[in-house]
Amino acid sequence: MNAKITFYLLDFFKFMSNLSFRFDGLVYWNNLSQIESLIDIYFNQIINFLSAFTINISSNLIMNECSLRKIHPSIRKQRSKMNFAIYKHFIF
Repeated sequence: MNAKITFYLLDFFKFMSNLSFRFDGLVYWNNLSQIESLIDIYFNQIINFLSAFTINISSNLIMNECSLRKIHPSIRKQRSKMNFAIYKHFIF
């Protein structure tokens, strides 16, 4: 999971650095229509990154739940509550 998150972060920051460079040039030339479209692209990229990040976390939590079946019931219940709290924090 850490490798996937690192990949998403690197891709995200690379995209944002390219976008900010283009954005600075457009502000200099006062091209408002292109600035608006770049802002849309910017926020769409943020939403895509956050949704991919959330899907990775939730899929890992589901896999953790599946592996809990082999553990003693008291530990399973405690870990299940902890996983739900983490899941709730990122989703809601």
